Amino acid sequence: MMENLDLRAVPSTFIQSIDRALIIQKILRDSVPLHLQEICARTSLSPSTCHRILQMLVYRDFATQLDDRRYTVGPAVTAPLPVSDDLDALQESARPRMDRLAEEVGETCHLMVRTGSTVRVLVSSPGSLEPRVGSRENAVLPAATTSGGLALLAQMPDEWLIRVFYLQQAGRSSPVNEHFPTAADFQRTMERIRRDGFAQVSGLTERGVDAFGIALRGAEAVAPVALSVAAPTVRAATLSSSVTREAILRCAAEIEEQAPQTQGQAQAGTQAGIRTEPQPR
Repeated sequence: MMENLDLRAVPSTFIQSIDRALIIQKILRDSVPLHLQEICARTSLSPSTCHRILQMLVYRDFATQLDDRRYTVGPAVTAPLPVSDDLDALQESARPRMDRLAEEVGETCHLMVRTGSTVRVLVSSPGSLEPRVGSRENAVLPAATTSGGLALLAQMPDEWLIRVFYLQQAGRSSPVNEHFPTAADFQRTMERIRRDGFAQVSGLTERGVDAFGIALRGAEAVAPVALSVAAPTVRAATLSSSVTREAILRCAAEIEEQAPQTQGQAQAGTQAGIRTEPQPR
C-alpha cells in the first residue's frame, strides 16, 4: 500500500484507482523521467497496475513515454493554454455551430487553439457516419501533425517557423522530424498552405485518418484558432468536395461573427483566399 503522508482527512468518496493515478502524476511532475520499475518502487504498486495507469495517462496526454521507455509528464500538463473570458465565450458559442457542422457533413469536427508548437482541442463534435474519428476534446497534439495546427503555423513568419519551431526539434525524436525530414520540406508545406488557404493531411495525427483544416483569421483577437474536419481515409474524398468545404466556411464565418475582432478583421475573415472546389491530393 502506498504511504500516505497527507494529514488531511480521507474523503468519504475516496476512489483508490483515481488516487493512484494522481499520485503517479505528481511523481512524474516532480521527477526526472522514470522507468516503470522506478515508479513501482516509489508507489509500492505492482508493475501491471502501474503499467495500466501509465497507459491511461499517456492516452490522455498527462504522461509521455520516451524512446528509452522512461515516462515523464505529458503535454496536457506542460502545454500552456491562454485563458481569457473571450476564449471561454468563443468556445461556448462555437460548440452548437460545430455540432451542426458535424451533423451536416457526417464527420468529426474539431476547434483548436495553438500554443507554441502544440494545439489544444477546445471543442470536438463527433460525426454521425460509421466508422468515425473519435473525440479529441482537451487533447494536446503537436501542431505539425494536425491540419488545423499546420494552418495556424502557416500564419507565422518563416524565421520563427524555421529557427524556433523546426530547428528547435532537430536531433530529437519528434513528429516534425518524422513528417518533414528537412527544413525545406517543412517550408514547402507552409508555402502550399498559404497559397491554398487550407491544410489537408493524411495519416499525420492518426493512421487511417485524413483531415482538412483552416485558420479562423477573424478570431485572432482571441487566440490563434483553427477549425478542422477529420474523416477515415476511406472517405477522404468527402473532405475535397465543394459541399463539405462550403459547409466548413459557413461554420467558420458564424464562429468568427461571435469573436472579438480587431479593426479590419471583419472584412478579411476566413473565406478570403480559400478554394472550395475539389483539389488534387
